[in-house]
Amino acid sequence: MSEIELKFVTQHDAHQAFKERVLPLFERHHVKVLSHEELRLENDYYDTEQQHFQQAKMGFRVRGNNGTYEQTLKTNGKVSGGLHQRAEYNIPLANPSPDLTLFESDVWPNDWQIQSMNSQLVKQFSTHFTRH
Repeated sequence: MSEIELKFVTQHDAHQAFKERVLPLFERHHVKVLSHEELRLENDYYDTEQQHFQQAKMGFRVRGNNGTYEQTLKTNGKVSGGLHQRAEYNIPLANPSPDLTLFESDVWPNDWQIQSMNSQLVKQFSTHFTRH
C-alpha cells in the first residue's frame, strides 16, 4: 500500500476547530478523510547497531493499542510540499516482539540478510501518544 500523510501540529484544544472548519474543506474538494476513534498508541522503533534502516531511509516500528500489536515497515519515499509519500507494509503480531521474517521478501533491499538482521534489532526509542 502507498500512503500520503498530511500531519498537523496544533495546540491541545484545536481538535474540535479542525473537525468543524478544516475537514469540510477537504470533503468539498473530494479529498477522502479517514476518521479514527481516539486511540492510545504505544510505539517502539527499531534498527540494527549498524543502522541499516536509517542508512536506507526506512523506518521500522511495533505499535501497540489496547493489547493489539502490529509491525510496520516504511520504505524510502519522497516529501513534497509537506506531504510524505512512501510504501508502507503492516503485519499483525501476537505480541510486541518484532519479527522481520513476517514481511514478504521483496520489500527488503537485495543485500539484506533478514534472518540475521532479525536477531540484531535494537530498540532505538519509544513514543506514546493519543491519536484523535
